[in-house]
Amino acid sequence: MVGKNLRLYLSGDAKDHAYVYNAQFDRDFDVDTLGVVEIDEMAVSDEAAIGAARYEPIQPEFFAHLVERLPAIEPSDFTFVDVGSGKGRALILAAVAGFRTVIGVEFDGGLHRAALTNIDRVRDQFPDVSFELRHQDARNFTPPEGSIILMVNNPFDQSVLIPLLERFEQVGSKQGQPCYLIYGHSLHVDQVMERRCWKILERSHFQTKRHPYAIFEMDVQ
Repeated sequence: MVGKNLRLYLSGDAKDHAYVYNAQFDRDFDVDTLGVVEIDEMAVSDEAAIGAARYEPIQPEFFAHLVERLPAIEPSDFTFVDVGSGKGRALILAAVAGFRTVIGVEFDGGLHRAALTNIDRVRDQFPDVSFELRHQDARNFTPPEGSIILMVNNPFDQSVLIPLLERFEQVGSKQGQPCYLIYGHSLHVDQVMERRCWKILERSHFQTKRHPYAIFEMDVQ
């Protein structure tokens, strides 16, 4: 199961206390993924900032829940892509979950550099994982070949999300490989549902309505 290793990690007492839980993750992996970074604190142009949202690390238990909602897959057969990867927390969690190729895409230079530092600190713990971090605008990202899990944890609005999905649709229509979208804090889910290439598998909330999510499968037939 894709979430087995995540559940083993999350079995500690810290999971019951969100404010400790976040800090515990950083202590466990000797990384720094905490904190909120607002758009006006990022070193990006006004044009690039249009449609973007602030950085806030994903709760590990929310991440575990999301990947467990995927259909039964073998994670090592998929490339995990986190667009809006921030300081890299979801990338580390993807490695824990068993993904062997992990790509992060982040448009802010400061967050990207923080992610590089964090991933360097954990590489020895995941010798079989290929990490790739890209400092890039999501609208210019070219999806890799092969089967993909695309994660988007509300780093931007539909003005960025839809062009990103269009690029995945273009590649998917040529390759015919499986592609799933994990959309955390899915504020613009209706716009995704309007696209015929994306079949919704689940739409729900994690714990409270403050944490909506949706799982999609690309259908390019």
